[in-house]
Amino acid sequence: MVVIKRDGREVGFDKTKIRNAAYRALCEVDRLHPIENKENIAEQLANKLALRYKKFHRAISVEEIQDDVETELMKKGVYAAAKAYIKYRYEHELLRNASTLDGRILSI
Repeated sequence: MVVIKRDGREVGFDKTKIRNAAYRALCEVDRLHPIENKENIAEQLANKLALRYKKFHRAISVEEIQDDVETELMKKGVYAAAKAYIKYRYEHELLRNASTLDGRILSI
């Protein structure tokens, strides 16, 4: 399977990246909303998405994977973790946009 990065590069699919992202989101909210079996939830989510993507006969974009992680976190009922994940994505989008804008300004 191939994943299309934001910059257009194609890389191999790595299920552990999904697992780690889900686990970090679960850990982020665990202090306020204790979540049992964080490792298990993250592993199940990653396995489910990996199986889904194996059925695809096309490349998968990073954004598509991230959207699916959000959806699966919500389906598991860990809404606070889904919110933390969404917030993380938004903040990093702002950082990417700011650095792109900075680069454009500096090139003028």
